[in-house]
Amino acid sequence: MALIRSMTVNEVSYPEAYSKIETIRCDKMNCYIFVCSYVNEAARAAHDYPFFAEEHIADISVINGDTFTVAYEYLKTLPAYEGAVDHFDVIPIIEELPPLDPNLNA
Repeated sequence: MALIRSMTVNEVSYPEAYSKIETIRCDKMNCYIFVCSYVNEAARAAHDYPFFAEEHIADISVINGDTFTVAYEYLKTLPAYEGAVDHFDVIPIIEELPPLDPNLNA
């Protein structure tokens, strides 16, 4: 999962920035959500370096249940993520396997 959002960093606009949570670390009081943003989904898929990285701190009471899903929902409550849209990574099927040869076990 990731978020697609419009960002401006150092006066450069990124209308389809691909923001992905890389790590979440929690202690007794807070969760630290580390997010990397890429120019777009293709840049992330090509293993380009992120153009922006940031850490957000959420109270531990906010992050419960499916940690990553809840963390993405939390990010969308922040002003910097206003209008962000969920993006679910799709793993492509490379090809279908051929049918088994019925004579293999004969």
